[in-house]
Amino acid sequence: MLFFVPFFFFLSSAVAFTTIHFSSIRQCGPFNVTFSGNQPTALPLALTVVPFGSSAVPISIPLPNPEWDSKTSTGVAITFLPYPAGTTFIASLDDAQGRGTGFTSDIIRILQSNDTSCVSTAEKIQTYTAEPPFSQCQPFNVAFDLTKAVPPAVRLFVPSGQASLLNQTQDSRDPGTTSFTMAAFRGQPTVLLFRDGSNRLQSTDLFTVTGDVTSSNDCFPPPNDKGSEKSQQAGLSR
Repeated sequence: MLFFVPFFFFLSSAVAFTTIHFSSIRQCGPFNVTFSGNQPTALPLALTVVPFGSSAVPISIPLPNPEWDSKTSTGVAITFLPYPAGTTFIASLDDAQGRGTGFTSDIIRILQSNDTSCVSTAEKIQTYTAEPPFSQCQPFNVAFDLTKAVPPAVRLFVPSGQASLLNQTQDSRDPGTTSFTMAAFRGQPTVLLFRDGSNRLQSTDLFTVTGDVTSSNDCFPPPNDKGSEKSQQAGLSR
């Protein structure tokens, strides 16, 4: 089913590509990312890959030397992903400050191949637990073992949509819990990415943001904000 959800997506004035295309991928095969619109300046670019529904570990891959054609204003980066066939993920092309340079990928599933040379045996860590409900513009809790971790940075990924850092709300009375605001519209499929103090990554499964016509919009900026921010509408496929 195809539906349309409006949201506000922040594009850096330093790097904001007009289009980004993520290729299909087979196990241990090349994964191509092509982009156009602006020459990359905030280097190195990085590809953030957020798997879900499996034991695969999220990764951020530096792309220090993307090929760029100044005549056509297009670029391409080629990399490999250490995941087995059947893994599903969302990807984001980020600048040197960790900001998305355009829309994220749709949900991509790695296809089967006979090549297993790249598949990682790293196991997914479970340092953080996001506690539902996940409702539009409402706080949600993230629990963790205070003796082993610090409050994480949390980034939200919407397929074919935005990748944005969530705001931390006031600290909970429980020292092993912290809260964030769910800055996504009701009905949007969403994945969360946690980054700890040692830059280790952990992702949630895919979930759908809840809410209704009475849900607050206070966590979204006004549509006529000026500056480098753009209001865009994305079509999300389910």
